[in-house]
Amino acid sequence: MEYFASLPAEALAQELTQRIESYYSWVLTTGRLQRWRTAYDTYYGRRGQHQSTYITPGGDAGELSLLMCNEFGSLVNHLLVMAFEQRPSLETVSTNTDSKAKASAYVAKGLVEYYRRDGKMDANARVATEISLLFDTGWVINLWDLMLGQDIAADMQGKLIRQGDINSRARTPLEVVVDVTKPQGNDRDWILFKDPVNKFDLAAQWSEKAEMISGLSRDRTKDALYRFGDVYDFDDFNQSSPDIDVWTFVHRRSPALPQGRLFQFSSPRATFFDGPTPYRKLPGNRICPREQILSPLGYSNCNDLISLQDVIDALVSAAVTNMTTCGVNTIWTKPSPNFDFQELAKGMTLIEADEKPEALVLNKLPPEWFNLANWIISRMEAISGLNSVARGNTQGKEFSGAAMALLQSMAIQFNSGLTQAVNGLYEANGNDVIMLTQDFAKEERLGMIIGRKNRYMMKKYSGADIKSVQRVYARQSNAMKDTTAGKMQLLTEYKEIGAIKYPAQITEVLETGQLESVSEGPRNLALAIDEENEAIINGDVPPVIFTDNHPEHMLKHAELFCSPTDRQDPELLKRARLHFDLHNMEWQKTNPAILMALGIPPYPAPMMGGLPPGPMSPEGTPNPTPAPEGPESPQPQPGHEPVVEGGPTMPENPLTGQPFDTATGGLGA
Repeated sequence: MEYFASLPAEALAQELTQRIESYYSWVLTTGRLQRWRTAYDTYYGRRGQHQSTYITPGGDAGELSLLMCNEFGSLVNHLLVMAFEQRPSLETVSTNTDSKAKASAYVAKGLVEYYRRDGKMDANARVATEISLLFDTGWVINLWDLMLGQDIAADMQGKLIRQGDINSRARTPLEVVVDVTKPQGNDRDWILFKDPVNKFDLAAQWSEKAEMISGLSRDRTKDALYRFGDVYDFDDFNQSSPDIDVWTFVHRRSPALPQGRLFQFSSPRATFFDGPTPYRKLPGNRICPREQILSPLGYSNCNDLISLQDVIDALVSAAVTNMTTCGVNTIWTKPSPNFDFQELAKGMTLIEADEKPEALVLNKLPPEWFNLANWIISRMEAISGLNSVARGNTQGKEFSGAAMALLQSMAIQFNSGLTQAVNGLYEANGNDVIMLTQDFAKEERLGMIIGRKNRYMMKKYSGADIKSVQRVYARQSNAMKDTTAGKMQLLTEYKEIGAIKYPAQITEVLETGQLESVSEGPRNLALAIDEENEAIINGDVPPVIFTDNHPEHMLKHAELFCSPTDRQDPELLKRARLHFDLHNMEWQKTNPAILMALGIPPYPAPMMGGLPPGPMSPEGTPNPTPAPEGPESPQPQPGHEPVVEGGPTMPENPLTGQPFDTATGGLGA
């Protein structure tokens, strides 16, 4: 037997067409298709004759008033909002920890953030999650599209060659075909997905097959069965649409197919691209609210809400029918010749009758109606993991602050599985950005990369700039930092640790909402020190400038000697000692007023009776300092320090005439 994925192009197109038909038959016969359609219609306020936008007459003579109260749509939306309440931050991880790799990780993080916003990956993640709540499974497929990007050259036929770019789109389980015999959704060897493509664009791209492509059309009978929504009810519109379905088959690299396979076709007779797969992993990032054992498709708890929504609709329709039909009071009285019913229309008047007229109140709802309606809603909230507090519905209920916080936390905890699935989808999308850029972005391109203080800036990049980045991890961000109170609390903590250098940083954080104006400086300082350490390891002695925080630099440089192997490298020790001495000399000769302005501690006072050590020789040994000639130098008086020849010039206090006092770190009193 020949493996189906290695068949010739026409035979493979025929085989894949049969697999598509088998998949559609499977979702139809298992009842999933009907369940998805019901969930779709209910979510958008259409449930049979019940509509959420208007009252529908029902019954034999229109005596019923049918109305839908869409609790289902409200609960699904609350689940969606809860899952995306905290936007996770994505952290890029490099293969090593050198400074160049760290800088690449920083560029990669900005690139991922750019595609999350401008590349619509976050929007697609939200749409895929919404799809999964209704259809059990949602997909985001990220591909490298050669038809996107800027024009860079022209081929031999004069067609423009473009840079290419990432194309991301969310898809339903009716647009993605997988092997339904697999017991787990992520255990797959191949994937099939379709895209609506303008056949005239496709004919221009495949000019040698233009005549065949122009005769293609979409199967409208399948549209009516396997597509949802109301746009397909208009036959005239459908017949004029130029879109056709183009299927893409991707098989992973495996022992049976060492190079994998990428195959595109529209029908068994209309095939397009056929070749090895260019992707390291199978395209397609899958999200399920809950996995279903022994099934490649998941299961959504929202399925259990549909039948309860039917009960709510029936109750509401019965109540509305009762109120609208019997809303006008009926007067009952025994037959009496003395009663004139016309007197009722005169308002406040005297009525003479043998019996008292009585109003019949026929529209009163029994308590059982309210009890059942409230019970159904409470069951829907319990099944979905939400509660009245999470939905903001506390009217008529008395909760303490602690009780409300507990109920809210319980709702979040119940739906933590959905949040984890969303975070996993974020990670998978971020990894796709890294891998696709590394593998396909050969030419330099301009992108809106997040730069200093979390602001966008135009920056050139290519795949080579992020080669050392290994993968992306999602880290749930702290929701507190997105509130004004949370920002003020973080600013207070930053102030306590001395991270705030000037008051304008507080104003900038409050105006822009970005904490990077406080945190970016320490991060850049750590990156600069790491780069110096890398330079010393690679055989260089980095220069030192007067604005360096010399104590912090020397403390971080000491990490070079933490490894026993580095301690045995005499050349490394020599370069590190020379760099240490450069910091020491620059720190010693810098004006103390400048050090004070920069927040750098003053140079420590030399020990009594000794001189500060001189600079190192190029061989790594201290230069000898000649002994002073002549009589013994007098001992310094209190408040005065010995003046070292070649050392810094100490400023004087204009009020007292005394030199700089190193004991107090300021000017003498």
